[in-house]
Amino acid sequence: MPDTHSLSVCVSRFSFGKDPMNSSTLQTDGLNARGLSPHRRSANAKTVDRLLASARAMPGHVAGIPAGIFWPALLMTIIDTRGSTLCGLLRLSASDFDRDAGELRIRGRIQVPHPRSTDALIALQSAGAPYALSQLFPWPFDTLPHLKTLRNHFTFLRRRVMLPSHITFRWLRNTAKTDPHLMSRIDPFAQFEFDPNVRTIGQEHGMGTLKKQRNRAVEGLHPLSVPPEISLVRFFEDVYAPLRLTKTRCDRMRSTLQKVMAFTATEPHFALLNDNFCDTFTVWMLNNSILQRTTINLHLRNFLALWRLAWKKRRVDELPRDVTFLRVPKRTPDCWSIDELHRLIATAAQEPGLVGVVPARVFWPTLLAFLFVTGLRIGAALSLPRKSLDLENGWLHVPAECQKQLADQSIQIGPDCLAAMQRLLEFDTGPLLFHSPFRGPQVYRKYLRRILERAELPTGRRDLFHKLRRTCGTFIAKALGEQAAQQYLGHSSVQVTRAYIDPRKLDRAQAVAVLPRIVASGN
Repeated sequence: MPDTHSLSVCVSRFSFGKDPMNSSTLQTDGLNARGLSPHRRSANAKTVDRLLASARAMPGHVAGIPAGIFWPALLMTIIDTRGSTLCGLLRLSASDFDRDAGELRIRGRIQVPHPRSTDALIALQSAGAPYALSQLFPWPFDTLPHLKTLRNHFTFLRRRVMLPSHITFRWLRNTAKTDPHLMSRIDPFAQFEFDPNVRTIGQEHGMGTLKKQRNRAVEGLHPLSVPPEISLVRFFEDVYAPLRLTKTRCDRMRSTLQKVMAFTATEPHFALLNDNFCDTFTVWMLNNSILQRTTINLHLRNFLALWRLAWKKRRVDELPRDVTFLRVPKRTPDCWSIDELHRLIATAAQEPGLVGVVPARVFWPTLLAFLFVTGLRIGAALSLPRKSLDLENGWLHVPAECQKQLADQSIQIGPDCLAAMQRLLEFDTGPLLFHSPFRGPQVYRKYLRRILERAELPTGRRDLFHKLRRTCGTFIAKALGEQAAQQYLGHSSVQVTRAYIDPRKLDRAQAVAVLPRIVASGN
């Protein structure tokens, strides 16, 4: 007898005899026990045939595996396992499928897939064998943007065979639940015509929908969706990064590639290296993000640097010719006054708690004073080894590996800062001068803003650690000149140093002092 839930769902389509609970008098008008008509079963099988036909012709690669092998295996496994979610399948390791026994282990349960699913999984494992992949379906599952990209690719293969928008992963799973014999009715060799208007993965019909699609695009690098030989991501990791970049520059270049991927809704490749793409990419960043114009120009320069190296390595035939950068407002550099510095360090000396094993009242004033005296960047100061400071002679040797300019530097430390450093090192015996549990300068900026608020000082993005570097350069330029400030800060030219010097703190004759005095008088 049908279960109560199925009857409640389909009650409007049933006609009952005298005894509605008697299964012998129950008439279902051609419906099966689950309320699914043969016509609907046939329609669902044809829809899945269209999906699989599009999946077999899917372009590109996923972690080195041809997409035409990855996608049919994933879709057939979703249908065959029925109760498994998409994230559950993406968490399967390569060892969960025993190709010899034809068994699939999901959440500790052994399932025997349909022969068609088994053949697809064997083909998937064979294609991924050269890459020693740990996942059965090599696609990241730990972040939402990666899943959005997976859905974008599914939308692409659905639209190529002109299926409606309600055909989703969830529809596929629910259809498999209501039709347990769906795999048996699938035609593995079905062929259909593809829609020629769907040209790019993630591309939508209509500009409004396209903009929405790009805004939903991935914000992290996903596995290869284009052949490795034309992938900009693979070129960056294998060629550019080992030759050119430090860790910080690598992170910035990866951020640029993430922006390109968000714009194109697919993985960047060499075909994008043209002037027109750079212009449209710049306009997109300007209209669809909260980035400053300086940051947008930085992303554009990173992209052009990758383009130039690709030209030198003969991956592309042309160099960038006419790429337009955004006009950036020129800001007057500002620095802290002596009174503001005293107030900042005095407030930091009242900070409660611990930073690692060092009291915060010792750590923060010492770090701020050290940055002011040395003029170092916060990243360089946090990576200095303990042995770089000579406490007896008061000299600091900054290794080139810690510097943005990749040059060694020796700086003499004043007695006050040296005494503060000696007190700090009494608490901490770690390998670094400033050893703490924080990872990266971002957390330090958060705590510095809290100190600035308590000191009633500005807390803008230009009022953080780098302002101490500008303050150091300004006072050196005031006493010893711009050339001395350039050498102390490690800049490549005086023009760079001038962007650090606050003109209001220099003892120079101002233009207003030489202008004739004009007194306005009225009646």
